[in-house]
Amino acid sequence: MDLYPRLLVNKDVVECNLNKIKSKLDLMSVNLRPHVKTIHDPQLSDILRASGIDKISVSNISMMRAFIDAGWPDICLAIPFPMSSIDALVELCETTDLKLTLYVDNESQIERLMNVPVSFRLSIEIDTGQQRSGIEWKHRSRIISMIDQIQLSNHSLDGLSAHFGELYFCNTKDEIFSECANHMMKMLQLKEQLDRHYSAPISLAIGDTPSLLTMDYFDEVNEVRAGNFLFNDLTIYHKGVCDRGDIACAIEAVVISKNAFDCRFVLHCGSIHLSKERHDDPSIQYGHVCAMDNGWVPFSNTVVHALYQEHAVVVTTPDIIDRIHIGDRLFILPVHSCLTMDAMHHKKRIHYIYQ
Repeated sequence: MDLYPRLLVNKDVVECNLNKIKSKLDLMSVNLRPHVKTIHDPQLSDILRASGIDKISVSNISMMRAFIDAGWPDICLAIPFPMSSIDALVELCETTDLKLTLYVDNESQIERLMNVPVSFRLSIEIDTGQQRSGIEWKHRSRIISMIDQIQLSNHSLDGLSAHFGELYFCNTKDEIFSECANHMMKMLQLKEQLDRHYSAPISLAIGDTPSLLTMDYFDEVNEVRAGNFLFNDLTIYHKGVCDRGDIACAIEAVVISKNAFDCRFVLHCGSIHLSKERHDDPSIQYGHVCAMDNGWVPFSNTVVHALYQEHAVVVTTPDIIDRIHIGDRLFILPVHSCLTMDAMHHKKRIHYIYQ
């Protein structure tokens, strides 16, 4: 029997999650360009195609290559592009039919692209408060200067893009709604100023799962570039914006040690499978431990309390520990499905199931 951990992905749940969001955005006339850093596997992208999606976002060039090979013709590299990768990006566009959108957040990137032999679509990334990447939304004159740079080049302006990462620190739907409205206000103020300056309206793209699952309307938004909603995870579930049944993946692992006196057992699974991401809520920590019976069935008060390279230390209750035996196969719902999928995809330990 194979005892090594593997990630189970429920394709039916992924498809259901996608269809709900696609239908919601279709009613708003907003395009969905899913970020495939969550699904990671080009095989799984057939679900996207079946729903009519023909554009995706990626987070690195190796991921881009994999999805180009899988036949995806329109890709957005949703990070400020590394200038050392220009030759590779040019080659990809010259040797395939790729339509490529690049994020930029400073003038030197645009300047470096002035003499390349292919045309890119350039999206100016805006920082509305996360302080990760992007130009601060208040710097209107600098943003205008960059737009002017793009218009003088052989590239085209894709518009403005933003990731409302601050929403991941919200704990309730009401907090998400309020924080998203604050970020959107900044983007709309900037757009209004730019629309007065230019003859053609400036397009807006945003990309985060909390706002996508919470908001019923995105004023003036043309495209959404989120990805986590396809799988969901305990972070999203804890905010009250998805059900536990909407979580599409779980790590399957074997019990390798048991200490009944301390109500503790160990699963063969660690940070190299789940990542070291920990939730602040003590009822979640590094993940919920579940059985599987027509879906994930969490054990009450049973969480991964400590995580080592290949040890997941689980704390539980006296009644649960009596039911746990060495050799049992159990399941861990992840705190962050994107990181878990990334780890298990590289290990080639993905197993697809159906409900």
